[in-house]
Amino acid sequence: MNRRIHVSLLVAMGIVVLIGAVAAACASRRETAVPTPEPTEAVSTPTEVPTPEPTPTPEPTAAAEMAEPTEEGPELALSGLIAEGRELFQSLPCSGCHGPNAEGGVGPALAGRTRDRVFRQVRNPVGDMPQFSPDQVSDEDLEKIAAFIESLVDERGFTGAALRLLGEAEEKLEAGDIDAALADVREATEKAYGEAHEQVESVERLLNEGKVEEAEGVLRNLIGPGAARAFLQEALEALEQDNLDELKEELEEALEVAEGDVHDKVADILEDLEKGELEEVEEHLRELLGETDDYEEAVHEHAVKEHAAGHHDVPEEALALENPIPATEESIARGAVLYATNCAACHGAEGRGDGPTAAALAKPPANLHDEHVQENSDGALFWIITHGKPGTPMPAWEHVLSEEDRWHVVNFLRTFGKE
Repeated sequence: MNRRIHVSLLVAMGIVVLIGAVAAACASRRETAVPTPEPTEAVSTPTEVPTPEPTPTPEPTAAAEMAEPTEEGPELALSGLIAEGRELFQSLPCSGCHGPNAEGGVGPALAGRTRDRVFRQVRNPVGDMPQFSPDQVSDEDLEKIAAFIESLVDERGFTGAALRLLGEAEEKLEAGDIDAALADVREATEKAYGEAHEQVESVERLLNEGKVEEAEGVLRNLIGPGAARAFLQEALEALEQDNLDELKEELEEALEVAEGDVHDKVADILEDLEKGELEEVEEHLRELLGETDDYEEAVHEHAVKEHAAGHHDVPEEALALENPIPATEESIARGAVLYATNCAACHGAEGRGDGPTAAALAKPPANLHDEHVQENSDGALFWIITHGKPGTPMPAWEHVLSEEDRWHVVNFLRTFGKE
């Protein structure tokens, strides 16, 4: 009896334990199971799945626009580059010598000049043009100035950019790369105007027709006269600087591209150079370039007064400025170096208004020894050096010489009034 009771109890306990385990397992399943969504009523059309928003394409940078031109982007960018270059050209001393629109003045007109020539002349000038280092005119700014100059149209209707492209096309034709030459010529047609545009189009037409030799002949005739004049101008500037090696090199370049009478005259000039007859060389160069050498050295007193005094151009507060830099030997020496580099071409090494470029000036440069110059206050001289004199070839030096250097120049100028 007792044994049956004991067994019954064990069985009952086992059932209880089993029921508990099953209950626990069920509870556990209820906690982890993912609920099944309740069924919805069927619809006649399927539910539309929303399309994700597209990721916006980043806007191209200015550099990317130039690298991958579009119809409008590069033209707008180039137009801006030219406008910035023109503004720089007019704010720097460039316009004082070459005119506000590079039409020519003390220095030559710049239409037809290519980028490479601009860089070469600014960094390593031939003639009396002062040198401008990257500290004075950065490469970035010079690129803008070169773009402006390359956009100018010469008397024949060519821009410097067109002449550069035609020169490159000629080289590619000589190398037998007709397709590349044709691409340059096509681009040049967009940068030439009037009759020049039609002439460049004729080169393009000849190349398209496979008449390469005829195209080369027309091309040489197109770029020859402009290139010859450019080389002759460089030759004259080299002569004025007594750089005979450069003079010979420029004349030989001119001889290579010149045609007809011009070719013969350049050959004669080279003969004069070989004989050492430099006066003949200069005379014939000026004749070829259409320049005259009848400038009278004498400058009358009225012209000097009108050009030099100029108090009406200087604000009252500038007249009252005092030079913050003492006129020490060191300051005067620094001013002398700056004067020789930037001012002597017009005003002369001794400051008497007889510099090598004075003959080309519409108004004579001031004789800095003159009492009407020395009567100016230090502030007035500083103002004129800084801002130039409107209506005269005197350029502004604000963006070329530091404020301190301009005051050093004032100290040096005072030495001209102490004879």
